[in-house]
Amino acid sequence: MKNINTKKVGVFYYLLLLIVLTTWTDTENLPPISLRLIFMVAVLMPLWINKSHLLPEVFFTFVVISASSFAVSYMPVDGLYVFITMLVSVVVLGKSKVEKLKVPLSFKMLCLLSLFIDLFFSSSLVVTFSWLSIIVVGESLFDCQDYKRVQFMAFSFAIISLVLSLEFIFVGGNFITSVNTLDGDLARKGWTDPNYFGSIIGMGILTSLIELITNEKLSRKLRLLYCSTIILSLFTLFTTASRGAVVALGCSSLILLWVAPIKKTYRLGIIFICLIVLFLMYELHMLDLLILRFQSDAGDAGGRTEIWIPRINAFFNDCTPLQWIFGLGTDEAMKLGTNQFIGFHNDYLSILVKYGFIGFFCLIGLLLNPFISCRKNKGIVFSGLVYIALCMFSIEPFTGGQWGCLYFYLYILILSQVRYEKQI
Repeated sequence: MKNINTKKVGVFYYLLLLIVLTTWTDTENLPPISLRLIFMVAVLMPLWINKSHLLPEVFFTFVVISASSFAVSYMPVDGLYVFITMLVSVVVLGKSKVEKLKVPLSFKMLCLLSLFIDLFFSSSLVVTFSWLSIIVVGESLFDCQDYKRVQFMAFSFAIISLVLSLEFIFVGGNFITSVNTLDGDLARKGWTDPNYFGSIIGMGILTSLIELITNEKLSRKLRLLYCSTIILSLFTLFTTASRGAVVALGCSSLILLWVAPIKKTYRLGIIFICLIVLFLMYELHMLDLLILRFQSDAGDAGGRTEIWIPRINAFFNDCTPLQWIFGLGTDEAMKLGTNQFIGFHNDYLSILVKYGFIGFFCLIGLLLNPFISCRKNKGIVFSGLVYIALCMFSIEPFTGGQWGCLYFYLYILILSQVRYEKQI
């Protein structure tokens, strides 16, 4: 009884912190650093005291929500802060003799390459510290002995997506841009970047689907949570009209339904329900903006080819063979082929220009590693990798150090290495 009461208190405590996290709505200013550090300590202290193995899931839930909201909130999200916090957590929790997660060598090589290149040729190591944080967390705090770790992470992503969706629904009206159409203006609600926001929301939907489809032992409360997450998140995703996230989610979900170890009738039933939901959303005009954005594309990937082509040409025509191999570093890469300091809108091209062919092949290696080395759950791992890979075609979640993407990669990685198969 005492343990049950303690768990209830813990749930209430972190629910209260989540509410506090969503109260900061100033898009121009950050909370004072003192308040941010106090909040982070409030999140971590109970976990440190109890030496909780759930520390990574709880911590990154708050980090991703803070980093993905329309206004960065009380939780510090800077790569250096997170890296130092993870090092402290490793010391506090101590090392376990349990088999740890193996981060791919290609990831470590890419991280080392970015450290040296950006140290000498760029002004910031923020992304490098973000990658280092993931490596430290993965190999020090994640074990591969129990499938519950996977389930905890799925629950974490559902909470992230649900909180962000609720926040979006209640205050999203304050952040509206108009899209001109023949029939008038359609409002595209969006955060600072609806494409990145949409990709985070899609992760919550996909992980919720994985749990609903593959885990028949889910409690009613968890089923309600995952179903609520999917419904609200789909509404949010279609409202933001992020084409890349929708395409990535659609492809990965179809793969998941195809490979999931479930009965044929159950699979067909899920597909039928999804089709009905899409039809209702279409009839209620919830898909109008998304359809419009697909129809209005002039074949230039939403203007992205105007960035890609000049940079590809400049990389191969203006750079030296040494730069082809090792890259230009972040600062010079962002200016290459343009007169502006702008992003690539493509992770593969971003890696190629910033860290050369070595970095590019390291990226391909770390994406392929979970599937190649997968012990079990190969189809589910593949669906998750497809989601990340497709998102990386239109945005830069990995080279941008986006916590949601990096955390999701950890989820796929541990899913591929976990020792015990979940009971279906």
